[in-house]
Amino acid sequence: RLAASGDVLRTLDPETLRKPLTQWLQAGVNSLAICLLHSHVNDVHERMIAEVAREVGFTNISVSSQVAPMIKLVSRAETTVLDAYLTPILADYVLRLDAQFNRFESRSSLREDSVSSLFRGAKSGNKSRLRLMTSAGNLVDAAAFRGGDSILSGPAGGVVALGKIADAFAPQGAIGLDMGGTSTDVCRYSGRIPRDYESRKAGVRVLAPMIAIHTVAAGGGSICDVEDGRMIVGPKSAGAMPGPACYGRGGPLTVTDLTVILGRLPLDRFPFPLDVDAARKRLGEVNAKLGVNRFVPDELAAEGFLTIAVTHMAEAVRTTSTAQGSDPRDFTLVGFGGAAGGHLCAIADAIGMTRIIDHRDASLLSALGMGLADVGRIRTRGIYRMLDEIDAAQWQAWSDAVRVDAIESLTGEIESTIAMDEIAICRLEADVRYQGTEATLILAAHPFATLADRFHQSHRAEFGYDQPKRRIEIATIRCEATLPSLAMLDPQEVAFHSAEAACSRNLRGAKGDFDREQVEVGSSIAGPAIVVDDNSTLVIDPGWIATKHVTGTFELHRAMGASDGARRSCDQVDAVTVEVVARRMQGIADSM
Repeated sequence: RLAASGDVLRTLDPETLRKPLTQWLQAGVNSLAICLLHSHVNDVHERMIAEVAREVGFTNISVSSQVAPMIKLVSRAETTVLDAYLTPILADYVLRLDAQFNRFESRSSLREDSVSSLFRGAKSGNKSRLRLMTSAGNLVDAAAFRGGDSILSGPAGGVVALGKIADAFAPQGAIGLDMGGTSTDVCRYSGRIPRDYESRKAGVRVLAPMIAIHTVAAGGGSICDVEDGRMIVGPKSAGAMPGPACYGRGGPLTVTDLTVILGRLPLDRFPFPLDVDAARKRLGEVNAKLGVNRFVPDELAAEGFLTIAVTHMAEAVRTTSTAQGSDPRDFTLVGFGGAAGGHLCAIADAIGMTRIIDHRDASLLSALGMGLADVGRIRTRGIYRMLDEIDAAQWQAWSDAVRVDAIESLTGEIESTIAMDEIAICRLEADVRYQGTEATLILAAHPFATLADRFHQSHRAEFGYDQPKRRIEIATIRCEATLPSLAMLDPQEVAFHSAEAACSRNLRGAKGDFDREQVEVGSSIAGPAIVVDDNSTLVIDPGWIATKHVTGTFELHRAMGASDGARRSCDQVDAVTVEVVARRMQGIADSM
């Protein structure tokens, strides 16, 4: 009905839609996704359909020109359907959550500042302000939270905290490794939070801003098994029930069981008793599947499975660094999540990284990051014009329009007499590419006069070549408007205090276990050793030295003269070697 220019070719009669919409509503359909061809240019027909749908009785309507106002009909449609599917479920949950917190806040036993400190919101009478984290790493008011915002909202908080830690401890850049029970999320921070604006999640093409996170199926609950003679770690997970074999519920062999068997997890600090014998029994059963190639003793099989798990995670680190033109050895590895601290040294060894930060609150960083995030919105406008067809005046007009749209979307976020445009921080970006190509580079939108030169330079830095005579296309212009975070880390929390101060994965017979709180500030611990607290375990492998900062955070460095990377004690080509080489080959192929 619309031309590519947005001109109306066939008018739409809204009344023809009333009957089918009514029938769908009566049949039990309660959510509607609207996506029409060329509506990213002209949304007149989408708005007409939405209005009729509201009159008929639909209460949840997702309109593509609002959800993802960009070219690519199929991707825009999938994003809109995703939003329409998730939003009603999340809306119901958010309403119940908001009601609970507002009810709890009225109790005299709850301190007035506790809820407000969680949500950092302005007060309206006796009600707290509930905000939620989006996949882009910003906080939004509960009423503005949509299904399309939620896909990576959990790990996004951890990346925000990673950025705060990197600014304090690793200004040259950091790679965050979030290892939980089912998977490991890896991201890179180089002065700003990295984002993807077009991605594929679980087979769905999503046109929405989300933090660039690479996920691999290697977590504490990842199942270790032998299939067709290959030692496999993941992607299947034991889950919470039955959980790992050592939980005593008949579960399979998992990465957590390996750490227990190899003495890398202090049993006396675990919240409930662990069944080591059950873990050993499962390991023996899995090892036996290797037949004549089985390991003797079984602990060697445990080391092999752990090496494979480490290889999975190391490949994820390479994907976020080497595959994107950055040398991971120039970065600091930062662990977060409940299981990361037990594997940081091994992963750094596999990649050649020489510096690690283990934050005091590593296992809680996703929650901490939500409290540190900025309130913000991102608005995008499709341009799809050649750069040489755009003048400075037109570019400024587009910039002003998307900036105003982003700022207006923040209205109501704070109760203040100050004009929103006086306090909002706006970052304008453009997605730029060579004519006829698909991949875009993200550049600062201004100054406009240097945009072409900056694009050529960035293209050469990213891809190794540029084409100065080829025409340049502006795909989109985007504005991120944020309100400065009201919750800042205390200077003592991030102060940097320096202090003077393959080998087997089996840590039985290690020099000792240390309680994080009992280690003196400025003192150093040489591996092998384990540092524990109530929330996490840090394993210091041989060849590494950990120094405690005044904040309780540990900084780890390779010891002088320590060999790079783990080495197996023999030259035998076994099932572990085969799987490790296969993982590396797959990683190289994926990068290519």
